[in-house]
Formats: sequence, structure tokens, C-alpha cells
Amino acid sequence: VKYVMNKEKTTAVSLQDALDYAANRDKTEQSCFESSYACTLETAFADMRQTKEQWHKPGGVQGYHLVQSFAAGEVTPELAHQIAKELADRVLGGQYEYVIGTHLNTGHIHSHIVWNSVSRIDGKKYHSKSTCSNMKDPEKVTLSKAKAEGFTACKKCY
Repeated sequence: VKYVMNKEKTTAVSLQDALDYAANRDKTEQSCFESSYACTLETAFADMRQTKEQWHKPGGVQGYHLVQSFAAGEVTPELAHQIAKELADRVLGGQYEYVIGTHLNTGHIHSHIVWNSVSRIDGKKYHSKSTCSNMKDPEKVTLSKAKAEGFTACKKCY
């Protein structure tokens, strides 16, 4: 989760860039480990823009990009992707469109989750601080899940 806070590792400058990067087929085994919720992979950016327009919220923060990484050899691509879906479902509660791409192109499997900043259900903006909304903190959710499953927390981050 801390990965996206590292400016050197975060290359996306827009929601479109983040979506394109998450679903990069060179990194996801030609779409085997890509999924989306409440939008299609091919039109995710347009779908998310439509939600913003529907609720008259085209400005401000456009979306969020979270990276969930695992130690080398700790998970299969299938399990990493499933865990990313569970995290997105639990944190976003079915309110926000999202795209997940699980990347296999490095020494460790990691999933990118990119979601819309505007709820498709009620038009409310996502708040990344759980103290100012009823949203679940992705970092706490992923750490508790990792601990329960017996995964190793990143030593650099925790």
C-alpha cells in the first residue's frame, strides 16, 4: 500500500494513465489477471467519467491507485488476484467502479487497484482517510487479511 506514496515508483499522472498501467497486458499475462467492477476493462475510463458527469463532479481528485505486493514465492497469481478483489470489495463496498491488474513482470507478484473517486451509487467522493468518512482504511484491511492468511508484511513499510 505504501508503494504508491513513493513518487519515483508512481508513474501515473492521470486516472487514464493509472487504468492503462494497471491493465498493461505485458504485465498481466495477456489479460489472465485483469478484472473490473461496475465498468468494463476496455471502457473503464469513459465509464468512470460518465459517473462523474452524472453526479456533476468532474473536478478534483479523479481516482485512486493502490498497489498490493507480496514477497517472492509467497502467493500464486490466482491467489494474489483474488485477494486484491476481496480487498477492493471490502474497502469500496460496491460503490465505486474499479479495475484490477495483477502483474507478474517483476520478482514479486503485485496487484494494482484503480478506482473512481465518485460513487456510482450516491455520487459521494471517496475519502482516503477513514476518520472523515465511513470508508474502511485499505492499509488496515490488507494488513489484517495478510496477517490472518500468514503472509509476510513488507519490512520496509511496517
